[in-house]
Amino acid sequence: NFYYFENLEKNISEGNEINPNEVIIFLENKLNKNPMDADSWLVLARTCLITGHIQKSELYYSKGLKYFPNNEDLLLESAVLKKSNKQYEKSLDLINNLIEINPLNFSAKMLLIEIMLVQKKFKDAQILFNELGDIEKMDKKWLKKMKGLGLLNF
Repeated sequence: NFYYFENLEKNISEGNEINPNEVIIFLENKLNKNPMDADSWLVLARTCLITGHIQKSELYYSKGLKYFPNNEDLLLESAVLKKSNKQYEKSLDLINNLIEINPLNFSAKMLLIEIMLVQKKFKDAQILFNELGDIEKMDKKWLKKMKGLGLLNF
């Protein structure tokens, strides 16, 4: 259909039910024309991830980071994906970059603690956890996960 992309864009902007694969095609096309849209890189990588296209998701997080190397969302989500794929060193590089950009990024520090635990750096994880501060402000689900691991004494 000659108007495919126009109709798809209309359906997306109106929130009509759409096939995630069509969103991927639409965003790939859009970003090929203009890659300077961080939100589109995020949505594209996330859509690939939820549809099971893990390698494509990694590719689009990486491409997004080439254009937006200081984007905290791209850095964090890419680091989470790398961690879930057991690419701990790559995940650490992204997390450290993110913490350098924003030393107050709580989510990055939580992810860093999780990787430290996986790498059996218990003492370092405990120190960083203690630096996080007020337990009442922390994500309850994450705290429960940390307690379940029995690795943090709190």
